[in-house]
Amino acid sequence: MIDSIGSAAATSLTTPTSPSDGTSRTALGQNEFLTLMITQLRNQDPFKPLEPTEFLGQLAQFGTVSGIEGVKASLGDLSASLQGTQLLNGASLIGHSALLRANSAPVRDSGGIAGGVDVPGGYNSVEITVADIAGTEIRRFQIPAQSGWTRFEWDGRDATGEKAVPGQYVIRATAGTGNSSSALATWLEARIDSVAVDPTNASLLVNTSMGAVPLTALRQIQ
Repeated sequence: MIDSIGSAAATSLTTPTSPSDGTSRTALGQNEFLTLMITQLRNQDPFKPLEPTEFLGQLAQFGTVSGIEGVKASLGDLSASLQGTQLLNGASLIGHSALLRANSAPVRDSGGIAGGVDVPGGYNSVEITVADIAGTEIRRFQIPAQSGWTRFEWDGRDATGEKAVPGQYVIRATAGTGNSSSALATWLEARIDSVAVDPTNASLLVNTSMGAVPLTALRQIQ
């Protein structure tokens, strides 16, 4: 009788059973493992005690379970610490301006829109067109057709010199040579208002005047 109880306890220690509620159980926690080990020791046959090598093997299993739980806890602490560090580092960006790839930006009561384009070699003109959200052209002007990164700035005024009304404006850049032209991607300047941690992947999100973007989407911080 004692021997059968000890065997059952040993079996339970090494082979987890499924709970009575029908759910699948694939791993033992520290408490369950230790409870099963103590039960086995209490119910072992005194005439056939547990072999030292078998007992040491079970202790090693318990150490493995305990170690895994410790690693999980340490990883959780590390993740929380890294998120805190990201926020602290990201806080230094607040109030700065950054360049991000976009073709529209808001204009407020004062100021306009600044940005830049990458101009390929071989073009002899680069034109910037500003339009309102309905597509009506507000302003058109030329910038140097130098090869490489070229900045531009719209002062927020229309073709007559009047101040444009506050709102969202679309910026288009076109490089031309002879009878051909090509649209260029625009990078526009935005103000960094705050930072946050993306809950889906724990990366840093930068909240700008043109919306929230990942830190990796910024080309330049000024």
